[in-house]
Amino acid sequence: MSHLVDNARQLAWCLVDGEWNQEALIERLTVVLDGGPPNPGQLAARLLLCGGDARSPRFEQIVHILVTDTVFRKHFSSVRRIRLQPARARMQPQPEHLVTLVLPRLPTGLDLAQWLGISRDELDWYAGLNRRYSSSIDARLDHYRYEWRDRSNGFPRLLEKPKPCLKSLQKDIQQKILDRVPVHDSAHGFRRNRSCRTGAEPHSGRNVLLRMDLQDFFASVTRGRVAGIFRMIGYPQSVAHYLAALCTHRTPLAGCGDEAKSLPFSLRQRLMEWHLPQGAPTSPVLSNLCTWRLDARLTGLAGRLGLTYTRYADDLAFSGPSLLYRRRRFIEPLIGSIALEEGFRINCRKTRWMRSSQQQRFCGIVVNQRPNLSRKDFDRLKATLHNCIRFGPDSQNRDRHPDFLRHLEGRVSYLMYLDPKRGKKLRGMLASINWN
Repeated sequence: MSHLVDNARQLAWCLVDGEWNQEALIERLTVVLDGGPPNPGQLAARLLLCGGDARSPRFEQIVHILVTDTVFRKHFSSVRRIRLQPARARMQPQPEHLVTLVLPRLPTGLDLAQWLGISRDELDWYAGLNRRYSSSIDARLDHYRYEWRDRSNGFPRLLEKPKPCLKSLQKDIQQKILDRVPVHDSAHGFRRNRSCRTGAEPHSGRNVLLRMDLQDFFASVTRGRVAGIFRMIGYPQSVAHYLAALCTHRTPLAGCGDEAKSLPFSLRQRLMEWHLPQGAPTSPVLSNLCTWRLDARLTGLAGRLGLTYTRYADDLAFSGPSLLYRRRRFIEPLIGSIALEEGFRINCRKTRWMRSSQQQRFCGIVVNQRPNLSRKDFDRLKATLHNCIRFGPDSQNRDRHPDFLRHLEGRVSYLMYLDPKRGKKLRGMLASINWN
């Protein structure tokens, strides 16, 4: 590392977690630069001009500003003279729409450890900051357990479940920090008082429905993006780095079983980098927060074209008049390019155009006239209940559910949620089954 970059990094560490305003920067630069050169007041003005005056920029951005500053380069290209005196860490200002948030004040890593009820060494251990990662790791030292689920597309789904201690820390972060941060109004997954029905209902009775899917949704959200969320809500660089480390994971695929070999190459690469683990309690809400810009841009696009847009997890839906279908060669690549710019990819194999003459489905719900269960699923459930009455429930439990009664109650309750009239009829049939 050259003297210029080394000096820029040392000075950046002195500034990144302190107050980001003219007075505070001049005071800190005067101490660190011993009065100059370069002139602390002028350097502070240039930092505020390039990095903005709302909050401290990212560490890498401060380094870049310093390295490209002509005056700084003149004095520190070949001389190593900066004394490292980090600023006192402080919470950063929040955006105007988040100033009313009541969040725990955690200016340092020690404050974070005390808030979580663990020691600083334990925080480093759970965050994995002092560990070397490889494609294989001892299961006793790993903070996650791995489980495979079959999927219809042929590739299994990997669930990364945190072990109890880490899961408890993640729940504290989720409930006391993340759940208090509002997400975009078009997101309907993983939210209180929102569901697949609320996501499908705005598309009822539309002439055309376009359904698209985000490929490798959770694995596409990187640690840097997660750290940016915590920085955005006011946490200093070091604390945001710790919080992001607690909420992200690198998967040692060599220790996850033979199923890992069947995954697509792109997914394997993403899983071996820092990403949101599918199975952690923090991942759903973080995925919604990290897609805020995507939702905002797609909502703006839909409004400009006279369409309706909603998102449920990785499923995107657009609906509108017949003109939407005639513009499909323009709209589909435009949506794909916006998703790509925001760090996601569209799974083109799952893109579906559905007109009113076809069955229009989103999140498994038929929306041709109103949110409803498909006729095929309704008839299958009705036949199952009828045969349970005639031949007994054991004859219909072909998948060997351990609690078949609760299984049927769940399916009937889901129908009641979508269509109370038909659900009431099937609930009466369920009550007529003899379970003795």
